Amino acid sequence: MAEKYYVGLDLGTNSVGWAVTDEKYRILRKRGKDMWGVRLFDEADSAAGRRTARVARRRLERQKARVGYLKKVFAPYLSEVDPGFLQRLEDSRFFEEDKTEKQKYALFSDKDFTDKDYLK
Repeated sequence: MAEKYYVGLDLGTNSVGWAVTDEKYRILRKRGKDMWGVRLFDEADSAAGRRTARVARRRLERQKARVGYLKKVFAPYLSEVDPGFLQRLEDSRFFEEDKTEKQKYALFSDKDFTDKDYLK
């Protein structure tokens, strides 16, 4: 039968220590070396930064989904009044040269009320 031994571990935040002993807690040797040691490594970062980014990413995804749903539901009704409204809304964050559809006005395009009237 094989000799009985104990393995002791010390797990820290930036190290792992170990020792192998016999039943009388004397450190054992193998190949001329004592069977104990330690490994040091950089301390781990907290998850706070990743958690903040994950929460923000999920919040933005939910917001986009809600806005997409509202656009889908109200698109037929909005197009009756102003067919280019949703496209202007999408393009409002772009420079003029980056817009997908060129429209004369950016915000208001009613017959009786345009961007010029608004700015006055």
